[in-house]
Amino acid sequence: MTGSLRFWRCPDCGELHDKHDWPNNHRRPGEVVCAPAVISDIMPAIQSQGNGRWYDSKSEIRKHYRRDGLIEVGNDPARHRKVTPPDPDRKAIRESIRKAAARVERGDVREQTKALMLTRPGTKPPKHKHTDAGPPVPRGAFKPSFNA
Repeated sequence: MTGSLRFWRCPDCGELHDKHDWPNNHRRPGEVVCAPAVISDIMPAIQSQGNGRWYDSKSEIRKHYRRDGLIEVGNDPARHRKVTPPDPDRKAIRESIRKAAARVERGDVREQTKALMLTRPGTKPPKHKHTDAGPPVPRGAFKPSFNA
C-alpha cells in the first residue's frame, strides 16, 4: 500500500493537522489569500523643504507641492522619461570617410582591409587562392562618391 503524507503543517498556526480532517478556519498549505493591494496615505512625518511644515500624509504634502509649484523627485522613475539620441555630427562623419578614402588611395591600408572596403556591407570579401590577403586591388580602384 502506498501512502502519502497524512499530516500537513498549517500556514496559519504552524501545527500539524490531518489533511482529511482540516479545520475550517485555517488555510491549507499553498492556499492564497486574495486581498486588494492597498497603498496607505499614512507615512512617517517629513518636513517640507518649501515651507518648513511637517506632514504625515502623502496627499497633504502633494497638495502643498502642487500649490507651491514644487516637484517631487523621489517618486520620478527615469524609465518613464523619453530618451532622445544625440544628433550625429554629419560633417565629422563625412570628414572621417574622406580621410579613410585618402589613406586607401595612398596605399596606407593593408590589402585585406581594402578588400573589405570594396565588398558590400554584410558580406565577406572574396579570398585569393594562395593568400589570406584577398585579391590584389589596383591603385585607384576605390573611388568613394560623396554627396556633400
